[in-house]
Amino acid sequence: MIDMKSVNDIIDMIERIDPLETQLFFVEKSRSGYTSYTPNTTKALRDKILDLILAYVKRRADDLVETYNPVIHSDDSVEFLPVDKIENFSDVIDTLKSSIISLDGVSPDSLTFYVLHLRDKSETKNVYIFRRTTKFKKLNTSGFFGQFWNNTFNEFDSKLIGIDGFADIIVLDGKAFIFNHIALDRIFRMKEQYSQKAAEALKKLKSKSRIANFDDFEDDCLSDLRVQKTLTKLLAEEDVLDNALNDFGPVKETIETFDLDIDIISNAAGEEQLNYSPHDKINLMSILQIIRDAYYISTIQKRKGIDKAV
Repeated sequence: MIDMKSVNDIIDMIERIDPLETQLFFVEKSRSGYTSYTPNTTKALRDKILDLILAYVKRRADDLVETYNPVIHSDDSVEFLPVDKIENFSDVIDTLKSSIISLDGVSPDSLTFYVLHLRDKSETKNVYIFRRTTKFKKLNTSGFFGQFWNNTFNEFDSKLIGIDGFADIIVLDGKAFIFNHIALDRIFRMKEQYSQKAAEALKKLKSKSRIANFDDFEDDCLSDLRVQKTLTKLLAEEDVLDNALNDFGPVKETIETFDLDIDIISNAAGEEQLNYSPHDKINLMSILQIIRDAYYISTIQKRKGIDKAV
């Protein structure tokens, strides 16, 4: 596995593929799964798309490369995530292998994203470039496109799909490099994955018996996508989750220092618990921030704050 430390490393690997073979796929994402189409395209067209994408990626060459954070991201960074952390990544690749040639009867508006597959002849090097389609749904349904030809304005009689030359995600060497944070959710079935990972994290928290009204706490967590993402990140940081709420001394100190509206009670076994107020969003977030160890006091000016990136 190659150690990709910068965007330039990504560019270098793509440009080193020789001889280069390309294939263009359009993919429809629906509730039932993915359907892939691979219409006939010229090499010149595929080369033009790749040139546009490389030009875009080179403009991002100075961006930081950092680990994917489902909770928050920086606009001037490219995130990476191992593909084995994207549970349905292999489903998408399998769909490409069984793609349909004909697009007859398929509306461009139903196509979710396209994939430009780069490889060498031996297929030892494989790069997948993902980009969500640019759609013209409003004009396709309530207007029309036209063109000037011989000083005459004519109507197009077919729907269009846009190829803009940007890249949302580039997958190579077992890693997904994410140029557009929201695209990971749009292209892959991350919502289902967030829900599953959040449930795993909540199972560990429940075993601690440190949150009263836990069933309500669990239901409210699982009904909020942002909270699911927070718990997914928490599950990936085992030390933070394992140590959460083990010592109520610092917990009490944090509640007092930050004047948090959280009561501490004792259960039948005499164990101290955070008393969750069902369906109270502020109370829920405060408890999560305690679990995440997100509250801090700066070392110089002693400023109080909450680490949003945790």
